[in-house]
Amino acid sequence: MLALLVLTVLGGCGGVPATDGSTGPEIDPAAVEQTLQRWGEAALAGDRSAFDAEVSTRDPAFAATATRLFDDLGRLGSLRWELGPRRGPLPPTRRGLLGPDAVVAPATVSWTPEGAADTLRAVVWTTWVVEDGAPRLAGTVDGPDTADGPTPSWWVEDVTVQQVGGATVVTGASPDPDLWRERVERALAAVEAAGLDAARPTGPPPSVVVQVPSSRRLAERVAGSAALLEGAAAVTLVDVGGALPVLVDPAAGLSEESWVFLLTHELVHVRTASPGNGSPRWLVEGLAESVARKAQPELLGTSREQAAAAAEVGPLPTDEQLREEPYAAYLCSWVAVELLRQRLGHAGALDVVAATADGRSVADVLAAADVPSGELEREVAAALEDLAAGREVPALR
Repeated sequence: MLALLVLTVLGGCGGVPATDGSTGPEIDPAAVEQTLQRWGEAALAGDRSAFDAEVSTRDPAFAATATRLFDDLGRLGSLRWELGPRRGPLPPTRRGLLGPDAVVAPATVSWTPEGAADTLRAVVWTTWVVEDGAPRLAGTVDGPDTADGPTPSWWVEDVTVQQVGGATVVTGASPDPDLWRERVERALAAVEAAGLDAARPTGPPPSVVVQVPSSRRLAERVAGSAALLEGAAAVTLVDVGGALPVLVDPAAGLSEESWVFLLTHELVHVRTASPGNGSPRWLVEGLAESVARKAQPELLGTSREQAAAAAEVGPLPTDEQLREEPYAAYLCSWVAVELLRQRLGHAGALDVVAATADGRSVADVLAAADVPSGELEREVAAALEDLAAGREVPALR
C-alpha cells in the first residue's frame, strides 16, 4: 500500500560481469538498437516474417520464447529501445551453443500499453549473435540472476492485456484475467465516484496500468527490487518513464473484498498523482484509505485495541511510522483526513492535498483556511481516544 520510487539502473550485480567492450565479442550498438526497433515494430504490426527475420535460430529452445514475445509485444501500444553500455560474456555452455561471437547486453525499453498516454521504462537483457554481417537476437535468459532494474512482465511470462474504463490490466500466465479485470473495474468506479481531480494540482490524471504477475518472484522482477514489495500486496510505483503503474502480488492471497479495497487505495494514488509529490504521506495515504473505506463499508470496523495502538503512534504519523507500524499509522491518517473533511468539506480537504503537492506545509495551508495551529492534531488525538474507549465519533460514521 506504499507509493515507492523505481529507478531504472543499467549498472548492477548478478551473473553477468561488466566489460568495457574492448575485449571479447563486439556488437554495433546502433545496429542492435535498429534491430530491436524493427523486431518490436514487426510484432506491433503483426508481421511474423519480419519479426523472425531479426531472430537467430542457433538456440532451438528460443523459438517458443520468440513466439510468446511476438504475441505479447503485439498487445502493446508502442516500443522504443536503447542499448545499455554494459556487455557480458556468456557461460561456457551457452557460448558452446551460440558460438564465440555471442554477447549479452542490457537494453532499456520504453513502452506504452495500447490506449495509454504515459510511458513505462524497464531493463531487459538480450543475447546477440552476428549472422550475415547483422546482429540477430538469440536469447532473453542470459542476464543477471538478480534484478538490476524493473523488468516488464511481458518479457518474463505470457500476459493478457485488457482495457477497462480507460485502464490497462496486464495479467500474467496464472492469474485469472477476467477476475482481475472485474476487480480493477470496481476500484475504478469507486475512485471515479469520489471526485478526486481537485487533489491533483495540475494536468490530466495519469494513465492507469495495473500489472498482476504470476508469482511473488516475478512481481519482484517487475518492481526491480524485492524491497519495493516488502510488507505490501500492492504498490504504486513511480516509473522514470512518467507512468504510475500499480503492481500487485497475487500470492498475498487476500479476500475478494480486500483486493478491491487495496486496488481502490492504490488507484487513488494514481488519480491524484500523489506518489513522488511533496504532500505529506499521512495526508495522501489517509485520502486513499478514506475512499477505499467508503467503497468497502463492510471493512470499516475498528477495534478498541486498534484505536489504542493508533493513539500511541500519534495524530499525524511520520513516514517511518507508516512503514514500520502500518496498521496503526494508516488508521491515524484516515482519521485525520476524515476530520479535515468535516471541518473543510470534501473540496476543502482536496485543496489541502493539492496545495501541499509542491512542498508547502500542511500547517501553512490550514492557517490560510483559518484552522488554528495544532487544532487538527488535537482533534485526531481526541477521536482516537474516543475510539479506544468505545465511544462513537460522528465524523467517522
